[in-house]
Amino acid sequence: EGKATKGSSEHSYEWADVTWWFASAAHREMFAADPESYMPQFGGFCSMAMRGGGMVPADPELWAIVDGKLYMVAGTRDDLVTWQADGEQNIRFAEEQWRAASE
Repeated sequence: EGKATKGSSEHSYEWADVTWWFASAAHREMFAADPESYMPQFGGFCSMAMRGGGMVPADPELWAIVDGKLYMVAGTRDDLVTWQADGEQNIRFAEEQWRAASE
C-alpha cells in the first residue's frame, strides 16, 4: 500500500518466535506464504545504525524496499534519504555487521 499500516491482533501470525500483526487477512496470508520476503532486514533494527554495528530500533514509518527486501531506519525522513543515497554500500556494510553479530 506504500505506507506503514498498523496491524491488529485479529490478523496475527506466529513466525520465527514472533507474533506479527497485519492490517488485513489478505496481508497476513501474503506474509504467511513467504515470510522471508516480507520481514524487515536486520531484525527490524535501523539499517543505518547497523552499518556501524549498532542495534537501534527502527521507525516503521521510515522504510525503503531495495531488491525486494524491506529496510527501515530510525530518525527522520532526512535520515532515510541519506541512507538511500548510498543504499547499496550501506546494505553491504550492515549485512557484514549483522552476520558478525549473529555469530
